[in-house]
Amino acid sequence: MRTAKQKGFSDFQITKLLYENSDIATDKKALLREQRKHAGIVPVVKQIDTLAAEYPAQTNYLYLTYNGSENDVHYLGDKRSVIVLGSARILYGGSVRADNAAALFAMPDIDGGLIGGASLVARDFMAIGQAAANGA
Repeated sequence: MRTAKQKGFSDFQITKLLYENSDIATDKKALLREQRKHAGIVPVVKQIDTLAAEYPAQTNYLYLTYNGSENDVHYLGDKRSVIVLGSARILYGGSVRADNAAALFAMPDIDGGLIGGASLVARDFMAIGQAAANGA
């Protein structure tokens, strides 16, 4: 089950593979989830260093993954922490700049972008936002 989760399968997809009848799969999804959690197969929180180690990363671009063994960020339990949950496909591996933002954000499979070093300079960040808006 760990391998299936590491490859991105949802609990429902795993139950559909185990039980060909989709009605049974729907009923067994909660049971499979409990078994997975009992076996210690849970995601960990990882942090993306958007500054490529040029400076200590102060922003928390976080994601959940089953391909890790420990959390990069720890919840304080102080009842003041905020977690924003969402799901989006993100292209990561290149720099988003004002001269390429419109083309990148126009791609059908891209829901958003991570702005790294340019977010530290308001003028550069605004230029990216304007370019993306003009190209949309």
